[in-house]
Amino acid sequence: MWRFHGEKREGDVLRRFQKEVDDGMKLSRQLQEAIVGDKLDVVTGIRATAPVGMEATLDIAELFKTYWAFGTTDIDETSRSLAVHSNPMFAHKDGNMVLHYGTDPVLGFHISACYVPIDLKPPQRGYSSEKPGLYEIINTARTEFNNWRKGCGGFFICYNRASFVAFLCLVKTRTDTDWNKTMEKLLDLIDQGTSLAFSNIYMQELNLWMHMKGVYSIDVLQGSPKIPIVNPQFETLQGWQKMPCTVSIALRVPRSKLEPFIAGTMKVGGFTPPLHAILQSSPRAANQWQHMFAATQIGFGILKTKGSRYSDSFEVEIDEDPLGWKGNSPMLLSFYVPSWILLQEPRTATVSLAIPLSTTTLKEVDYVYITKNQPYQTDFMPINGFNPEDVKNQVDQAGSSETVITATVNEQTGQMSSFTGRIQILSEQSKALLRDGSAVKRSSRSPFNHALSLEKGPTFNANFPAAVLDSTVKVRIARKSSYLELIADIAKSTHWSTLKSFMYPVFLDSGSPALWNVPYLNFSSLPAIDFGDSSSNRLKWLKTHIPTMWSAQEGALKFNPSLPASPSVRARVDFKDGLFHIFLGFSGTMSPRASVYAIDCPEEKGVHILIFVSRILLDVSNRTVVLDAAVLPLYSDLMVKITPALDAMMNSSHDPKSILTSKEALYLWKEALPAWTERCRSWAHKPSCEYITTPKIPLSIKFGKRVLCSCGDGTVPIDFMPKFPGWKELAKHSVRVAISPAFASALVDKLIDFSVSPLASEASGEDLNGCQVCDKDKRADGSDLMTCSRCHKAKYCSKDCQKVGWKKHKMVCKADGN
Repeated sequence: MWRFHGEKREGDVLRRFQKEVDDGMKLSRQLQEAIVGDKLDVVTGIRATAPVGMEATLDIAELFKTYWAFGTTDIDETSRSLAVHSNPMFAHKDGNMVLHYGTDPVLGFHISACYVPIDLKPPQRGYSSEKPGLYEIINTARTEFNNWRKGCGGFFICYNRASFVAFLCLVKTRTDTDWNKTMEKLLDLIDQGTSLAFSNIYMQELNLWMHMKGVYSIDVLQGSPKIPIVNPQFETLQGWQKMPCTVSIALRVPRSKLEPFIAGTMKVGGFTPPLHAILQSSPRAANQWQHMFAATQIGFGILKTKGSRYSDSFEVEIDEDPLGWKGNSPMLLSFYVPSWILLQEPRTATVSLAIPLSTTTLKEVDYVYITKNQPYQTDFMPINGFNPEDVKNQVDQAGSSETVITATVNEQTGQMSSFTGRIQILSEQSKALLRDGSAVKRSSRSPFNHALSLEKGPTFNANFPAAVLDSTVKVRIARKSSYLELIADIAKSTHWSTLKSFMYPVFLDSGSPALWNVPYLNFSSLPAIDFGDSSSNRLKWLKTHIPTMWSAQEGALKFNPSLPASPSVRARVDFKDGLFHIFLGFSGTMSPRASVYAIDCPEEKGVHILIFVSRILLDVSNRTVVLDAAVLPLYSDLMVKITPALDAMMNSSHDPKSILTSKEALYLWKEALPAWTERCRSWAHKPSCEYITTPKIPLSIKFGKRVLCSCGDGTVPIDFMPKFPGWKELAKHSVRVAISPAFASALVDKLIDFSVSPLASEASGEDLNGCQVCDKDKRADGSDLMTCSRCHKAKYCSKDCQKVGWKKHKMVCKADGN
């Protein structure tokens, strides 16, 4: 499409082309107006502004209208008048496609920073009380696009059918099923799939590599291909005695064919093109076919041959040119193909590259070389990818046991239904205990982590990759064969309220902690929010965003504690309530700012965790915010060392703000700390790490016990917090954490409805004490503000402000304040 629009046209050809473009734009607009109309505001692009959301509603609607009115994202008329190229999205070269009526070019970019005051390093300030102009939003999206474009020339792994087969090789070693039937079903699904464009063109390459790597062979690849009878005077493929079912094609591309392509890529900064090969029928063939091959090998140099063509003895050697693309030698591209395809047209079938450089036929012996194997290979080339050795069973640190986790799949639904964790005991001492009838005790630390302990012996762990139902766990003991088994049903989304409060699991993987469901973050790449004026309209969105943590059920429990609920559900509500107060407390949008918080549980003898908040950052990629903080979990042995520092802090301006919590929620706080620490860790775990030696993560959630390993103690940056009494000593025992809001999942819960929630005023971002638009507390004549006649809550200083604010306010406005 881009090549079609980039062609140079003049005179009548140009005028006809411009008319086609104009007609295409006209047709697209007519369809868009018929479906959307001119009165409806389209705000699907608001997803690009998360977490700011509501603040951008009017701007997003205006940008959408501008794009569809002028066919460009340029805002001002001068820029639009300078445009010399038509928008290829509105006119397709085939003339039978129309741009989707909901297309919004803002989608896919991250433009939330336009609406958030960003804290820049002094002497600059990122703070502005003004909302962004539309041109700022477009410039932000274009800047991001340009940064992405620069990365397109980088070196990335290119996945193709051969690499997918490498993955299947691994899967084959890890499953117990009727493999051939499974592969037949897989190939049917791929053949019938519509999600990948042109996937059928690569189908024979998939069949080829599945056969070569021993994964599965379709009928036509089993045995030698059938050789058609043709005129014997031609020396072609038919003369190949015992021709293998797969052969290699080496295509020689002269340098003269490469030069225009190389020169063209240099003009645009250079890039690595996908050098796919095409094998297709001749133009005059009655039966037209085409196959593409992506697993190609390329090189540059002089090609030499030995042996007789069309036989097993024929080989190709390359005297390689070390200058490669920069040299003067021809390019040699080789790839494997199924022999039966070549035999359809052994002389006239064409071979070419996917980029238009060189096309030839199979009979052109100066350019096409067909051999049993690729150059310098005596067998199929290895595929760099998965290796069965890369996926090892879990062996404990002492080497006393090996654990294998097996999943059972429901044949009717195709979903995993249960896990079996087999613990093979390797220690002779433990084997003896088991043979002698030692009792086996089961315990669980979370829905993922289960353990079996031998009486007067060691404990063996089974870590499942998904949560299981504790009530369904069964234990099998094989005393003679020396193994233990845990069998349990996999928990479904409907079971989450019955599970323990474990939200952020962290497991040991090859001796290192690994996060399970929390993304890693790099603090240095995230913009910090400026809270220089916490009353600014540009910070109201934070009061909208943070309360979306609660589900509808959790929101009801928060404001009506008498409702029945399990301890796990209540723990989550209390936990999120603590996060809510820390985020908004540090921002100063609901109360005077505070930077030190104490997680206080009266049931468990007081404060257990201190949190020192340095900044709130905009987590652009995850469309939320994150606390850049240091955490100090208190435990008995530590208290003796830091009591003087704690006393000094308590008597300073940084006296901790108490976050009261329940016993169950306190456990949840402690269980979350390892994940928050790991996701932003810039230091290395030590060989003596307590996570490894215990092995437990967290180490403990009990009163007075250590929660985190000691590897990260004192790694907090020197200037992390402003100086205050006691901080220097407390920092020696603190570790940096990244704390994000804990959002409810729309896949499991019904999300909170702010229009009927007591949080409506805060969560909607509306300040009920001032004008909803300009924040004035009086009308121009000094009288009281006007009140919305529908909900009797929202206030305005003038009819103009009420008109401007209505589009946003109507989304939460309810009659009579209900």
